[in-house]
Amino acid sequence: MTHKYLGNRHMIFALIIILVLSTGLACNLLSSLTGQVEEIVEETIPIEEPEPVEEPEPDVELAFIPEQVLRLEPTVSGQTVNSVAYNVDGSQIAIGSYILTDIMDTTDGSLIQSLEDLPHSVMGVAFSPDGQALYGAFALGGVNRYTLADGELDVDYHGGFDNNLALSPDGETIATGSRSPEMWLWQVSDGELIHEFEPADYIEDYSEWLTSLAYSPDGNLVAAGHWDGHVFLWDTNSMDLVYYIEPETDYCSGWGLAFSPDGQLLAVGGQRQEWDDVIKVYNVSDGSLAFVLEEFGRGGAMDEPVAFSPDGERLAAGGTEGIYLWQLPEMDFLTELEIDDLDASDWVTDLTFSPDSRYLAAGYWNDYALIWQVQE
Repeated sequence: MTHKYLGNRHMIFALIIILVLSTGLACNLLSSLTGQVEEIVEETIPIEEPEPVEEPEPDVELAFIPEQVLRLEPTVSGQTVNSVAYNVDGSQIAIGSYILTDIMDTTDGSLIQSLEDLPHSVMGVAFSPDGQALYGAFALGGVNRYTLADGELDVDYHGGFDNNLALSPDGETIATGSRSPEMWLWQVSDGELIHEFEPADYIEDYSEWLTSLAYSPDGNLVAAGHWDGHVFLWDTNSMDLVYYIEPETDYCSGWGLAFSPDGQLLAVGGQRQEWDDVIKVYNVSDGSLAFVLEEFGRGGAMDEPVAFSPDGERLAAGGTEGIYLWQLPEMDFLTELEIDDLDASDWVTDLTFSPDSRYLAAGYWNDYALIWQVQE
């Protein structure tokens, strides 16, 4: 998930400038390992003056040309769409904006239900597997669960700023984080805290705030990305740290996270210090770097959402200039998805594939979401 606040866009841009200026400091706060957990450190790459980004060329020919099929707009106009999520059968999609989440029909975009007067901007959203509840993580106000039958708040997990969530595949537990280094694991039914994960137990005085979360497909691991580019892999059975990846010196922030459907790869979306977007794909087994994907725009959006298609054939990433698609297993670059409307923004805030992998839904900074058909 990503950080795209709030209701007032002028305030947003001021905050972005402050945060970007602070990233240089955040990236230099690298601490030593105090426990016995394996530390994985990438090879340092010298920082150079960035070259202009050229339009990437596809590596392979597309069998199907992606096309925009549906445009979804919040029922309250003028609000950034911060988060998107399909329900388990793909018939509904939730789009989170400022103090509002709309649930819409994916065939025609008709409104099914609205959850209104929410605590703040909806930075993360997820359906329960049975479709009876909706989870929301807010820029201000914590992480909550809502019963869809009446739209009422059911469980309040915690408060805080800049919250993130990841729901387990079986819907029994939820991992959350906020503007602090800790990650919490909760029982969804009653909000009972199962465990608090502390990075500072392994890196002395570690205090970089958590920016993204992702559950592995089997539910045994949770990956947590942090502001300075560290990625921690936690075991949800033993509650131990499996390993952590320490960023190279020119790589800062970990705003997007996604496991591949087979659980073998972990994609991390972030930015280097010179503001160009980059996707790094790691082997989950040992944390080694498998791919570096740089066919990307430059913008400093602090988003970089990533998503694997459920069939394991595509990786999608978003930035300020559109959506990029790669084909697995070799990560061949396929295409860039750009909006035809010249008055619209290509700034992508969130991504999610439909359960059948045919469609890709994207939230955009300019108060709408789009559904793209990306496979036949």
